[in-house]
Parts: sequence; C-alpha cells; structure tokens
Amino acid sequence: MTKIFNKQQWQSLFPTPISSPEYAECDGIRGIAILSVVSYHYMELFRIPDSIFAWLNPLYSFFYIGPYGVQLFFILSAYLLFLPQFKKLYHRQTIQPINHFILRRFFRIAPLYYLLICVLLYFPSFNYQAIYINADRFYHLISHYLFIHSFFDSTVFSVIPVAWSLSVEFIFYIFLIILIHILNTFFSFKNSFIKYSLVTFILLLPLPFSLYFTKISTDIHVLSISSFYIGILLALTHFYMVEKNISFSSVSRKMLSGCVLFLLIIIFYKIHVNSNPDNFLPKDFSPHAFHLQIIKYLVIVSFLFAIMMLISFFKDKIFYPIFTFYPLRFIGLVSYEMYLSHIFVFTYLKGNQLSYGHHLNAIISFLICLLIAALLHFMVSRPFMRLSHFSIKQPHITKPLWMNILLILLLISIAIPLIHWLQVMNNNIPKH
Repeated sequence: MTKIFNKQQWQSLFPTPISSPEYAECDGIRGIAILSVVSYHYMELFRIPDSIFAWLNPLYSFFYIGPYGVQLFFILSAYLLFLPQFKKLYHRQTIQPINHFILRRFFRIAPLYYLLICVLLYFPSFNYQAIYINADRFYHLISHYLFIHSFFDSTVFSVIPVAWSLSVEFIFYIFLIILIHILNTFFSFKNSFIKYSLVTFILLLPLPFSLYFTKISTDIHVLSISSFYIGILLALTHFYMVEKNISFSSVSRKMLSGCVLFLLIIIFYKIHVNSNPDNFLPKDFSPHAFHLQIIKYLVIVSFLFAIMMLISFFKDKIFYPIFTFYPLRFIGLVSYEMYLSHIFVFTYLKGNQLSYGHHLNAIISFLICLLIAALLHFMVSRPFMRLSHFSIKQPHITKPLWMNILLILLLISIAIPLIHWLQVMNNNIPKH
C-alpha cells in the first residue's frame, strides 16, 4: 500500500510548471472541483433522490452544488496565469510573449475540445440534449470553434453544454493579455506593490461589464467573472506575503482553517435545505430558484475558497495534506479531460441502464469517467502540451514526425465538421 502512494512514483505523472512542487496544492484543488461538478451532473442526469446520499449530510451538500466547482477552476486559472506574470512585472523581467501565451492555452484546451465536437457530430446520442448540427445551425459549430458561444443565448449550451465555461475563460484570457501588456508598456513603479495592485484592479474594471453585453441564459455565467477577480486578489495577496516574508503562526492557521471549513459547511447546507427540502430534483423543481440560491452565496463562497487556498499555500495542517494527497492530485491532473467527457459517459451509461444499485452505479460511473479522462489526457492532451512547449523552446528546429502527425490530426478534427456541413448543405439543395 505504501508503494501505491509513494511520492516519488506519483511525482513523475505531474507536468511542470502548473504541477511543480510550488503549486502542488493546485492539482488537489482541481480534484475537489471536478468531483463536485461530476457528482452534481451525475445526480442531475440520473435524477438520484436526495435520500440516497443522505448519510453524507452535511458535507454531501458540497457535491450537491456542482457550479461552485467551476468557480474553483476560475479562481485557480486566474491565480496560476496572473501570478507568474506579475512576478516578472514586479521584478522588471521579460514577460511571456503574447504568441507564446496563446499557443500554450490553445494547445491545452482546443485539441480535445475539437475532437469531442467531432465525436458528438457523428454520435449525437452521446449528448443528453441530442443536438444535431445541421445546415441551419452551422453557426452553432462556428461559435464553439471560436469560443464565442456564450455570447449568444441559442448557442451557449447547444453543442457541448459544459463548454460554456471555456468561452467565459477565453474572455478572461483576452483581458489578462491586455492587462499584462498595458502594465508592462505604460507603467513602471519601481517595485511598488500597492501601485501595481491598484492599477491592476482599475484596468480590470471593464471585465465584468463585458459579459453583461452577452445573451447568456443565467446570471451565474455573468457573476462567474467575480471568481477571476478573486483569483487575481489571491495571487496578489500570496505574492505580497511571500515577498514580505509574512506567514501565519501554527495556531492562527488552525483557527482560520477551522473557521473557513465551518462557514463553508454552513453555507452549503443552507443552500441544500433552502433550495431542496424534499428531493434532489423533485418534479416541481425550479432551475431559476436553484440558480438564485447559488448566486446568493457565489461571491462569499469563492472568497472563502480563496482563503482556503491561501492557508494551504503556507503548509497548514488541515488543507495542505488534503490538497497534496497524490490520488486526489491525479484526479486533478485529468480534471479538464473529465470535465469535457463525463457528460458523454453518463449519457451512454444512462442509455444502457446500469442496475447495480445507486451507490455501486455511482462508483462504476466515476471510475469509467476517470479511466477515459486519463486516456484522453495521456493520448491527446499531453502530446499537444509537449508540442506547444517544443514550438516555444525550439521554434527554429524541424519538428519530429510525431508532432507533424499531431498537427495534421488537429486540422482533421477541424475539417471533419466543415465537410459534414457541406454534405448536409448539398443534400438540402433541391434536385431538378
């Protein structure tokens, strides 16, 4: 058993720099976030009665509120992307070029996303909404390829429903690029942390207002941008405490950890009781009322998440051991792949009607999701991550054959839906 959880054995699975020892906790946080999202969608899709998992109360309320898992991803994204660049700005070092940033983010997110769109195009039964991309709805496909589908009410959930967050994420990328390069070009405060922080928040003010111009169906998408703000605040706070060598005493860390845990449990349980007193999804359940409950606590829960992360970054005795637990880190490592693919898996399993009992069905479903996510990570995502790294570090050297094959496969994943659309258009042309 000790060999299974041996740190040296598991360490080789985690790439750098996102999962370097400096950010070891972040993978565990991703693991918790994806467990929350997957659990919520499982109970939603299979309409699991609330009483089945009642033995987990009140902690089970965390898994009941899956949208908060997405907020955790947003906070982490802002933290991990902003902090390294702010360090370079503060110390007057060369920041990451825009083309390098775009290349890394595109090859991390787009290949798997485009591949799953192709799968969905030819196997629409994998989507619980059963959306067919036909000639009349080609703009749905284009909007998803360009990551602008959250700007239109008809496309935000139309292809891969969970991918709404990718569009919101890309909006943040645009603002982050603009912010960093404005700070780098026009401001030089000679290592003044306060001035840099103030200018950062002033320049980010247009960010939340940008989403108010979109045709998004629920307010939670608009308010999700607050999580990016909190993630940047977390990065600034962490950087300041490291630079000034400020830390918590052992007693203060324990007290603060306990308070945050207590508040999170109370809030999750309150949402659980208020939004659903009887069953998880009763017949008269109102999605609008459910989202109102989430929105009511969205900012404060995201803020508590940020405090929880900050405590963990200073090696506390409660959060840090949990977040650095290697099996949980592994789940976090493949969290993006699980996030995009779990709806496909659940829809297929629902169609085949597993009959082993609620608890065993849930375990089997999760293990299948984890296995598929791991395969997608190591066979699709990881090679493209290496490709982007190679292109940045050695741009003038001829790429190996396997990298050229990857690029061809990516182009094919883009071309297949376009060819499919042309075929549909041709079939719809009246024959004379």
